[in-house]
Amino acid sequence: MIKLINPNNKLFKWGPIDGRPIYPDYWHRGFVVFSKKYKPGWPPFIVHYQKERVLAISDWQDLYDNGEKIFTKYILDDKEFKKAYQKWNELLKHFKNLIKIIQSKGLKGLKQKELFDLFLEWNSLYGVNFWDIGSLPELANWGGEQLLSRELKKRIKGEENFHWAMERLSAPEDLSFYQKEELDLLPLRAVKNKRSLEERLKIHKEKYSWLLNSYHHTKILPVGYFKKILLSYSPERARRKIMEINKLRKEAVLHKKEIIKKFNLPKEILKIGKRLSFCIWWQDFRKSYIFQANHIIDIFLKEIGKRVGISSDDLHYYGVKELERLMENGQKISNKEINKRKSNLLAVYDSEAKDNYLSGTKALEAIKPFISHKIEEGIKEFKGLVVNRGKVKGIARIIQSPGKIDKMKKGDILVASMTSPDYILALKKAAAVVTDEGGITCHAAIVSRELKIPGIVGAKIATKVLKDGDLVEVDAERGIVKILNHQV
Repeated sequence: MIKLINPNNKLFKWGPIDGRPIYPDYWHRGFVVFSKKYKPGWPPFIVHYQKERVLAISDWQDLYDNGEKIFTKYILDDKEFKKAYQKWNELLKHFKNLIKIIQSKGLKGLKQKELFDLFLEWNSLYGVNFWDIGSLPELANWGGEQLLSRELKKRIKGEENFHWAMERLSAPEDLSFYQKEELDLLPLRAVKNKRSLEERLKIHKEKYSWLLNSYHHTKILPVGYFKKILLSYSPERARRKIMEINKLRKEAVLHKKEIIKKFNLPKEILKIGKRLSFCIWWQDFRKSYIFQANHIIDIFLKEIGKRVGISSDDLHYYGVKELERLMENGQKISNKEINKRKSNLLAVYDSEAKDNYLSGTKALEAIKPFISHKIEEGIKEFKGLVVNRGKVKGIARIIQSPGKIDKMKKGDILVASMTSPDYILALKKAAAVVTDEGGITCHAAIVSRELKIPGIVGAKIATKVLKDGDLVEVDAERGIVKILNHQV
């Protein structure tokens, strides 16, 4: 079933993070369409769910090589790039409009056929059209990273200089959706009229209530959440923060010019860097709509669950096509199978539209070759990819789930398999971040640049070598993490 990926090759891993099957399953529907339109498309993926955690695996070289072909053909080519981004913007108009219709209409009063038709329309728009064009920046990013890295290594001597150039040339020039939310919220600190403040906070809440959604769950943030954050700033501190965020955009442009001049790089490399940094921003921008979409999915699951007598939690372990069959002809998945999926579920995604699932012990046996690692004893230091420069010492905190972020203290080093938006509170406390997985396009990379903390990703063994409480040095000038004092 999973012979498409050789477990002995270098593997790309996304996760593990908190997650449940229904959300990523929408990606697979677009994955199939994208791979037929944008050759060579995605390489095969296996996605493992174990006790509400998700890990996606692919062949590293296949992913980067496919990505480079996509990046060269559809991102570096000006005509194709313009066409693709116009297609994305057109898609967003339909996407936002359908969300408004679903939220304003409500699902409770719909007849069964009306609900089914609306669900099919949503699945077509989000599960196919959104992930069709929405996959482009993500896959292109891996290829763009490989291309830029190869070109810089030809021209730049010294590891520190290479890391510096790579980080600066790939840094997005536009703000992330988190930064845009802050720029919308922080000016309200200057509003003195209480009634006016409450009204404006309600508007802000309506716009950003999805902010902490994830691939595991969704929740509507109340006005009080945003108010608490706002009031944690003094008016002067809010003003300084606004200036700091706005300054980041100008710095990103200036730093690119500085690198090009210092190393006498040709215009072709500047173009690669600019297009890559745009796609990194595009992928992050896309995430804001994924989180809104996950909320809509939950709205459907709650209504469907009520009508068929299945809990919303259980429906999170159905695939999209299985949900459609459930609504169309009442075809249910047995409780025994759902429980097996909650324990272990393995999904195989390739360019064919087939649903390939293994559950329970079969899934666990099939995934073993891909997750079994032998780590050498006595490792004192290891390397990863620099995504934001700097050098600090601190106490390592191994945070494998957002539910454990309370143990983070200000100035600790956040160590995780990878980070997701759920980790934002921990990241704001961290003096540096180190992850097992990821590249210059990952969440930890983007946020470390925003927060201006040293970041090293793709270290592979960080969570396995480090222990909670270790004193470590994070040298994000050279991409090295050194253990200074091991916790016994």
